[in-house]
Amino acid sequence: MKFYAVRNGRIPGVYHSWTECNLQINGFPKAIYKSFEDQQSANDFVLCLNTQINTNKQISIVEHFNTNTQINTNTQINTNTNTQINTNKQISIVEHFDKNKTIYVDGGFNKHTKPNAFGCVVNCTGQDLIIYNKHLLSDMLIKHVSLPVGERDVIVCFFEGVIQQNNNAELLSMIAGLRIAIHYINNGFHVKHIASDSKLMVEFWSKYIKPESIELFDSKKVEYIRELISLRRTFENLGGTIVKISGDVNPADLGFHVDKK
Repeated sequence: MKFYAVRNGRIPGVYHSWTECNLQINGFPKAIYKSFEDQQSANDFVLCLNTQINTNKQISIVEHFNTNTQINTNTQINTNTNTQINTNKQISIVEHFDKNKTIYVDGGFNKHTKPNAFGCVVNCTGQDLIIYNKHLLSDMLIKHVSLPVGERDVIVCFFEGVIQQNNNAELLSMIAGLRIAIHYINNGFHVKHIASDSKLMVEFWSKYIKPESIELFDSKKVEYIRELISLRRTFENLGGTIVKISGDVNPADLGFHVDKK
């Protein structure tokens, strides 16, 4: 029996017939798929486990992930909880926090992103997840950019009447991370956490919106905040949690979070 793995298609996953697989890839731009003799290999392909992609970096967000993986600065991700990420700073993972089942998000507005703000979504190695999930983000403007942290697909963010766009990028990146996480969970690949260094997203906008904010904010922004609240509830009902981490150890970090010359 063959197993048909779709990494990039209408609904990524493992299918038991070519007919089912073809429905996911036929006419889908830049579809990525492959057949396997065993289901574990097919699962690994969908999740990009132990598979080199584009820049010879490796990707995974779920269990069975090989954490001995190199990222941007050739710093090793170790299997213990004292993990080096990008800047050689140490991160102490909180109790019950599983970095291998976590999606990390960040938004930034600085000299590298101006005149807009950028949002990004990555796994624990800093590998871009947006590039494989653009079909979930069709309402957002996605752009491939080169940043000090490396090559990434980012969400380009701009809301009218806002001088500091950073929070808006944090908003869109959190929504993107939740959409991706829920999509993975619904397809059998469990994501336990969404990690952000934005207190505003983790403790406020993902829980409620103030009535006065509805009058002040761009109507599109209000819609996104309401979606964020709904997505958080869905994610938590599926067993997920949203956690606050330091920007210094966030592999999704885009650099300065304020406009610095």
